Amino acid sequence: CFFFFFQAEDGIRDAQESRGLGDVYKRQEYDWFGRKGVKGFTQWRIWHDYYRFGTVTFTLAIISINFLTGFFMINSLWVPPKTWVNIFRLVVWFILANLTFREGYHDLEVGNNSQERERNPPGEQHRWLVCAVLVCEMLISWKFRHETGNIIDAPWPLHVTLPWLSALGLIIIYYFYLRNKSTKKSRKQKANIVAKKNQ
Repeated sequence: CFFFFFQAEDGIRDAQESRGLGDVYKRQEYDWFGRKGVKGFTQWRIWHDYYRFGTVTFTLAIISINFLTGFFMINSLWVPPKTWVNIFRLVVWFILANLTFREGYHDLEVGNNSQERERNPPGEQHRWLVCAVLVCEMLISWKFRHETGNIIDAPWPLHVTLPWLSALGLIIIYYFYLRNKSTKKSRKQKANIVAKKNQ
């Protein structure tokens, strides 16, 4: 899944306007990190746009959870590694991932521009479906965790817990820093527009 996400940075096949898999496919580049038209790593738009930063971070979190539930759920249900059930699950997730990535990227490009959202609203149905399926897999993994060898509820060692909590804390702090910065900038622009009208 991580390979699929980062491969999308260099261009993947994507369906046309009907948002279905049965249409003619064309090549479209997905610039999740906002690398187009900028020179250095620090100039990528993801580091300056809270909406892009939050969307990409949330997407990577969903991919990580999906990767983990693939192991935990199969182990909880005693599903053998070599069986059609695993292949079927991967095919379903591949189809959902294609449709969801398209929706997510469209939402990312529209951003928090309310006027653009009214003219060209991004779809949400596939993203909600992915979240629902993922929650079901998580609940199944948790419910049947006992006597299966799963260590979901086992205590985490400090050298594992500390880096993850530190990374999560930094991500949250940086997100709200970008959001607050964007809010101040928006208020300043509105104040300038009102001041020009009053002159």
